[in-house]
Amino acid sequence: MKNLNFPLARPQPAPVIIALVMRTNTQVADAIPDDAFNRDETFASSYTSLAIPTLRSFRQKGKGPEYRKLGGKAVRYSLAGLRAWVDAQPRGGSKPPQSASKGASTELPAA
Repeated sequence: MKNLNFPLARPQPAPVIIALVMRTNTQVADAIPDDAFNRDETFASSYTSLAIPTLRSFRQKGKGPEYRKLGGKAVRYSLAGLRAWVDAQPRGGSKPPQSASKGASTELPAA
């Protein structure tokens, strides 16, 4: 009789363990204050919808969100700083439509 070496099925983690790990990770993330400078350029780029070279250019020009340099190289942003900078940017888009002139009807004609 041949020796058949079937690979054993990898045991799957129990749902309770997965829920516990997810809850623990969320609690850790919730424990980090928004003003902690722990967000890297990639996060800042995705949060602001700006390319990383644009963020670098803004830093050289003294514009853009507040940041810190750690160890002379690592650039870090705070979530609160990113939010404040995005909120301070001028809003775009079209203006709301002008109200109808006096005497003009805004209702559609009856069919």
